[in-house]
Amino acid sequence: MRHMIAIEVAGLRIDIPDMFMPVDSPVDGPLRLSTYSAQTGQGVAVLEARPIDASEAMPFGNGRQVVDDVNAGLSDVQGLVEVGLGATHAGHDAIWSIVKTAAPDRPLGYRLVMDVRFDGTILELTVAAEEAGMTGVREKYVRDHAKRHHLIDKDGNGWAADPYDPTVTRGALRNLSEDVAWDARFPDHPLSMIRRTVLTIMNQD
Repeated sequence: MRHMIAIEVAGLRIDIPDMFMPVDSPVDGPLRLSTYSAQTGQGVAVLEARPIDASEAMPFGNGRQVVDDVNAGLSDVQGLVEVGLGATHAGHDAIWSIVKTAAPDRPLGYRLVMDVRFDGTILELTVAAEEAGMTGVREKYVRDHAKRHHLIDKDGNGWAADPYDPTVTRGALRNLSEDVAWDARFPDHPLSMIRRTVLTIMNQD
């Protein structure tokens, strides 16, 4: 069973997970912006897709530059979760970043920025997703698991670190619960929703 829908943005077809439903784009939003929303038992997400100029795109094939650029722009309540790159099944170059925001007065949130290069057009897809309903379930489960298996000590050392640069110690660092291996156990979590979106796009024929 294929759990995806095909949408059209700027004359191009792209697949996204079928959890998303179309919503009206803001009246004053960018021209040719397409907006979709999704809700699960643990998260809500808004996906936006639009064509962009090459000058606005991330540097295709240069993940290191994206890591450095993202880290340079993070606030004290943000952290880099993931940078990825490659080609879709159809052969289109893609590059993406996922950033976490853990503000004290807001639900835990994640933001995907993904650029896909077609022959003459680059599409930028963003997904802003945050926890909803019963929050903190994934993190508590994985933290308890890490304690039982001695992956972290009594002071929590080993729980969080920047995934690419051990010298980065500021901000909401990626933690063990955000490993992709936990997505299958928590498919409704906002980070899992974002990664499912990336996987659907990368698997597009």
